[in-house]
Amino acid sequence: MGSHPPHYHTLAYIKQVTKNYSGLNKFIVAHINTAHETSGSRLNVADKDFANYFKEVFEGFDTENEDFVFMLAGDHGTSKGDFMSIEGLAERVLASHFVIANKELVHRLKADRILRTNTKRAVSRYDWYKTLKALSYAPYTELGTETKEYKEIRTELDSVSLFHEEVDERRTCSDLGVNPVFCVSKQFVSVPKESWDKLAVNYIVQEALKKMNSFLTKRCTSVSLGNIIKVESLSFDPTNPEKSTNLLIHISLSNSEDSYYLLYATRGHQNQFNNLKAKTTYGVFKRDTIRVAGKSTIIISMLNKIMRLGPLLDLSELKDSGHCVDSMRYNHNLYLSRRNETCHETCKALRLDCNRPVYYESTLDYILTLYPESKVVGEKDSIEIIEDTVVIGKDKYCSNKSLGRNVCFCSMVSENPWEGVD
Repeated sequence: MGSHPPHYHTLAYIKQVTKNYSGLNKFIVAHINTAHETSGSRLNVADKDFANYFKEVFEGFDTENEDFVFMLAGDHGTSKGDFMSIEGLAERVLASHFVIANKELVHRLKADRILRTNTKRAVSRYDWYKTLKALSYAPYTELGTETKEYKEIRTELDSVSLFHEEVDERRTCSDLGVNPVFCVSKQFVSVPKESWDKLAVNYIVQEALKKMNSFLTKRCTSVSLGNIIKVESLSFDPTNPEKSTNLLIHISLSNSEDSYYLLYATRGHQNQFNNLKAKTTYGVFKRDTIRVAGKSTIIISMLNKIMRLGPLLDLSELKDSGHCVDSMRYNHNLYLSRRNETCHETCKALRLDCNRPVYYESTLDYILTLYPESKVVGEKDSIEIIEDTVVIGKDKYCSNKSLGRNVCFCSMVSENPWEGVD
């Protein structure tokens, strides 16, 4: 539109309305679809326009000494054609929602702790509807949760104002009216041994062993399978599990009694996968043709990641270890930090990146097999071992300085696990 993309004119109009009605209560809503395309290039072009808009609008509110609540929300992200991974599912079904408000208003509503808690809870559009309605009272009166006005803000399903009430941590997708197909809080379930062949478990394990052996040096003995300890699955579509299933395969090696590895694989219809020809370190796959309802369907079984959970070693033990398998790098690796050392420092010393565990429950389950008598305290994020207690969630995963020793999840910096390593 002229010399500017459409969003520029929308933002300019909002700025003008905000200025013209300075000192008066106002509610403005705009729908901007700049990001609604697959390449991401259009949104990149908009970055500067949005940055300038935020700067000018917030400075205006500050100058006029006005309260404001600003919400920037989407309806979904882009999966870049990834219909198989948990990350891809989350991109498609989780809507981003950012809230910016002036401190004076947040303190006056006594909302600081409530907002911080609700960022970790399952919320819905019903909640945001009630939040906006409740905030409309803020310029005129204190709206308590027991007031008649608050209780009269009704929604189809139970909801809360996210500035006024903490969301129940026991909430489920069904409580929010979310179809199971679009729920990302589903749990992995154990797969009975008689179903392993159907899910190509043996193929995935054998390919993982081939990959592990390909990174061993000539002086190292080849690794071989000890046991398949358990197999877990998570299907995105409960009505059609063959369409898209995620697998976690727990194995040990015969070369090391205390070894423990987690293989992440996906299995589903060929059209659910993106760019099958791309070569990655662990992206090996095979095609099977099956018949479903009288029709032939191509099923892809793909090994995506190898995670080394145990044995748990720190850097000094790693250097002293005579076992080749202990010093091998995988997509993800579990290590112990030294005392008073962050996981960021531990991983950096190993020339790896620090990340939060991809499959937190599996990581924690493994640690508790090593320390079966331990007490578990805290909420989930960082994991540290202090004497006979496993402490979770004390601080941010990579930056936590432990009184004991951190359990660190270190990831490959590049596709080559040996790059830059002597």
